[in-house]
Amino acid sequence: MKKLIIVLALVIFASNAVAGVTNTKLLLHGTKPVAGQSSWQVAAWGIIPNFAADPTKSVFVAGPRYKAGDRWWIELMSGALTVKRESQPVVDLRASYDLLTPLHIWSNVQYFPRTGDWYFYFDTNYQLPAVGLIGVETENNVPNNATADLSIGPRAVLPFNGGKLALISAYQFHNHGGNQLWIRTVFNF
Repeated sequence: MKKLIIVLALVIFASNAVAGVTNTKLLLHGTKPVAGQSSWQVAAWGIIPNFAADPTKSVFVAGPRYKAGDRWWIELMSGALTVKRESQPVVDLRASYDLLTPLHIWSNVQYFPRTGDWYFYFDTNYQLPAVGLIGVETENNVPNNATADLSIGPRAVLPFNGGKLALISAYQFHNHGGNQLWIRTVFNF
């Protein structure tokens, strides 16, 4: 495990040296079962998309979640994207699939009805025995009246405490604005 952490740290620092931009994202995710139900839950996310560069930007969404055992779940939520105290509504669909072990698939689609903009995020990961996950992700911003920012790149995930905490590093190759390194911290409760 010590060697993996050293290798991951070297990859992060090397990626930072060649990335045009380094971003940091904080994600808080909570779920609560609906009384007497094992499949239906209430879910909420609080996200600061890039807290080091722009802590005034945040996303908060909540809504129903359907969970099919440990195999997959889907959340349909609504909420707001807030930038410098100005908010706009957002419709948010998130899903996680563990149907083909050791592959894990995760998706997030957001729609902003006021502007007509879309956000798409998908990742596919391979579960490494007792260590974490490696995979590929694509994160895409598709504005209604502008050029889309599309990306793809490798990612590494280190889960802790049964997935209650995850540290994620991803290097994204972008079609506009330069490549980016993302460091994400996810808390699930």
